[in-house]
Amino acid sequence: MFTAPAGGVLRVSTWRPRIFDKARDGIEDFPAITPHDLRHTCASLVVSEGGNVLALARMLGHEDPSVTLKTYADLFDTDLDALADVLGTARTKALTQPSSTDTDSDPAGKNVPGTQKAPAG
Repeated sequence: MFTAPAGGVLRVSTWRPRIFDKARDGIEDFPAITPHDLRHTCASLVVSEGGNVLALARMLGHEDPSVTLKTYADLFDTDLDALADVLGTARTKALTQPSSTDTDSDPAGKNVPGTQKAPAG
């Protein structure tokens, strides 16, 4: 997210106390957050807005997206309610539309397995 002033690698061990902590502590009544807290906040916002977990894993530097899923699994709990709503809507729609088995498109049962009589022989 950040680079050193000269454009190289940013060393957290020097940047945090010199820059981050001073900026944070300079705001009255501001919580004692860490850069890692900001990382979690970023990931939480991405998840809550339906962001792609594979892209999020890449952004966070996780080699395996399962690490991202395990770390932020509790954030997906609200998605279960949304999935239930989607499934409920699909079910209602399916129940109100005639299915292909409701029509008599194959009255003789010629194309239905197990309904054809074996030829006499």
